[in-house]
Amino acid sequence: MAAKTLATPKVRMPRISAPTVAQHRMRQRDALLHAATELLVSGGLSAVTPAAVGAAAGLARPSVYQYFSSGAQRPAAALAAAQLPSECLARLWELRREQAAPFMDALQALAVPELQLTAQLLGVVLEAAMGAVESGSSLAAVTDLTLALVRSAVSYGAGT
Repeated sequence: MAAKTLATPKVRMPRISAPTVAQHRMRQRDALLHAATELLVSGGLSAVTPAAVGAAAGLARPSVYQYFSSGAQRPAAALAAAQLPSECLARLWELRREQAAPFMDALQALAVPELQLTAQLLGVVLEAAMGAVESGSSLAAVTDLTLALVRSAVSYGAGT
């Protein structure tokens, strides 16, 4: 009986499309930013997801996280730091105001002092909560804790 030899699977190394790895990474990052910009202009902020940006740039979704590791650096937020045309920046601010309006109205109805500061601080809590869920934390646990923090902050701010 002849011994069977197991075939070793071929591992395909990614191609580097630049003279150096650093230049390759910069090109990939630029491609991701360009893809994110195009998605923003064509579909709004909600269209700028890691999967969509990766696909538009020709990269897998996990690759996006290699270039933008934290929530604040992911493409939607990174667009603000990119050199965007003025119409894109104006659209970003318009979308941000539209999304914030119900939140600001609710805080104003609760008569919280220092409306802008309270909104900014609670916004950080909400951003952290979204990041925790994206990182795999339990949605129920994050929701419960976030609601407790928000309720506490709003009742403290309202003097109750």
